[in-house]
Amino acid sequence: MPTDVLLNNPAGIPSIARRSRSDQRFYAGIAVFISAIGLSGFWFSYFGPNISQTYPPAGFPLHLHGWSFFLWLVLYPVQAMLTGSRHIALHRTRGKLSVLLVALMTLTGLLVLSVRSAEAAREGEPLIWLLYGPLFLANLMLFVGFYGASVYAAMTGRLQAHKRLM
Repeated sequence: MPTDVLLNNPAGIPSIARRSRSDQRFYAGIAVFISAIGLSGFWFSYFGPNISQTYPPAGFPLHLHGWSFFLWLVLYPVQAMLTGSRHIALHRTRGKLSVLLVALMTLTGLLVLSVRSAEAAREGEPLIWLLYGPLFLANLMLFVGFYGASVYAAMTGRLQAHKRLM
């Protein structure tokens, strides 16, 4: 169908171009919202205590874990905005690099979860790692599953599925 028919629709039906634009704003907005929630959680549990120097001594893997998740929370809305502004080549390049970031997030996440759970079992504190450890693990596995399915959808040209899974 010619684009002029779609853009000048006398029936008042939203055009593909208009729906696409609102779609882009919606997904970018959701990405910013999700990242803001994640960043606020990181502020209270990681960045704030580090800045105020009240965070307990921690090894390099824990900091690598924190910074890799922080980078994801920055990359996620940037990727949505890149597609919205039609910078598809840059989106794809960063998307390919995100595979390494997600692998790092997963490995450090499993390491931190196992170390914190072992500490909680040994010392009895903090109970959150014993009570919520399985939920943290389930969330991590869901994240990896949705991310993997999204990458597969992008690789097979199913861009609507890729967008929704992300």
